[in-house]
Amino acid sequence: MKRKSCVSRIAKRMARENSIAQSARKSIIRRFPQRGHNYELTGTEEVNGENIRTYVCTNCGAITTQNMGEQYEQVSSYIEYLFEQYRPYMWWVLLATAGVWSIVMGVFFAIAQKNEEKKRREK
Repeated sequence: MKRKSCVSRIAKRMARENSIAQSARKSIIRRFPQRGHNYELTGTEEVNGENIRTYVCTNCGAITTQNMGEQYEQVSSYIEYLFEQYRPYMWWVLLATAGVWSIVMGVFFAIAQKNEEKKRREK
């Protein structure tokens, strides 16, 4: 009979602990609703020539890293390649931009001058 009462006490205690754990889980979920991960970049470091980014989730605090490799070198060399490829056209782009800019500025100066003349006439 003692053995049976001991087992029933253990079973009751386990049930009570399980109930407490479940209620604790529910209160945690109520306080911190899961919304998925929302990672923010917290740091970037270079290890053996490779860039490694560290992200932290703003919802749960999970930390993850991303090995970016040598992407900086790849991107910069691609940009250099593009500049070399389109170098003959860069002067035309510069001249066209300067022409458009001078037209826009001329229009603004003309408008400003007309406004000044209007104010002089009003006086």
